[in-house]
Order: sequence, then C-alpha cells, then structure tokens
Amino acid sequence: MHIIGALVRLYALPVTKIIDITTDRFHQDDTGSYLTIDRHPVLLPPTLGRLIKDQIAQPRTTTRMRRALDEASPYLLPGKFPHRPRNPHGVGNLLRQHGLPVLSARNTAMIEAVTTLPPIVIADLFGLHPSTAETWAKYANDSWTHYLAARGQPAESVFSSRACGPVAEVPVQLARRPKASAEGDAGSGV
Repeated sequence: MHIIGALVRLYALPVTKIIDITTDRFHQDDTGSYLTIDRHPVLLPPTLGRLIKDQIAQPRTTTRMRRALDEASPYLLPGKFPHRPRNPHGVGNLLRQHGLPVLSARNTAMIEAVTTLPPIVIADLFGLHPSTAETWAKYANDSWTHYLAARGQPAESVFSSRACGPVAEVPVQLARRPKASAEGDAGSGV
C-alpha cells in the first residue's frame, strides 16, 4: 500500500493507472531509480525506489499460491490471478481504511504539480491530455500564461491586477447581533 499511496500523493496518478504498472517500467542506474509513467522515466525518491525494488524482488499479493504465481506476473502489484492487476475498487477501499482519501490526495498532488511545472510538461510526464492539464492549472489559478505574457512587460507592470488576472469579488456577509427582547433588557438592570 505504501507504493500506491506514494504514487498517488507524489505524481497524482489514479489508482487504475497504478495497478496497471508492469515491472518492466522500473529501472535503476547510478543516478537513481526511475519509473516510466507514460512515455518518460520519472526520477523516484530513494525510499520509493527501494520499496518498488523490494516489491519486484519479493512480490506481495493477496493470493494463497504466492510464489508460483508471483514469478510469472508482469504486474508490479499483482492481483489474485497472476496475469491480472489488483482490483482498483478494493485498492481504493484499502487506502481509505488506512487514512488516505485517494481523490483528495490526488487532487492535491495535481494542483501542486501544475503550480510547479507548466501544464504541458505535466501532460507529457503523466500522460494527460494537454487540455486536462490546463484545466488543472486553472483550478490552481496558475496557468503560466500570465507569466509568459509578463516576460515581455516591465517589472512594475507584472504585479498589476491586469497581469495577475481578474480578482474575484466575494460578497462578505457580516454576522448581525440578535436584537435583545424588551423583557430581557428590562430585567437585567444593566
């Protein structure tokens, strides 16, 4: 479960994509551990690299015929049957039981990713459609178009409201004090 949780939180991968990862998508060299998520290898944190390496060397499955089935499985996270991945609904439920709400963790990771890198890079790295990555950037209010437009402007105009985009006006409703009843005020002596 650590591998799945880390991939959701770090790379905003959906559980359905994680369970389909095969062991041939992982490799190590002198510079670190890499996992090919879509077309490009992504550098993994050392701890996650060790977890994946251990999982490949000693697969943990939910089947009772572990060793015979695990050696033939191409999946990083094999299911009950050797040539099938784990059930995404079961994995999602297990993650929630361990305190990882998958959807909110994935949303947080995606917003972090699009605020760190341009959406087109995120789309290419994680196998998303460019418009999907751009939509996430809009949710994060960080589409990078303002940055690109500002590069050609003088520094003092970069921080103007037009360069930063429209500011949403949120109506503020003040809490009103309840009116005191005539009976309550008369008897209080204040």
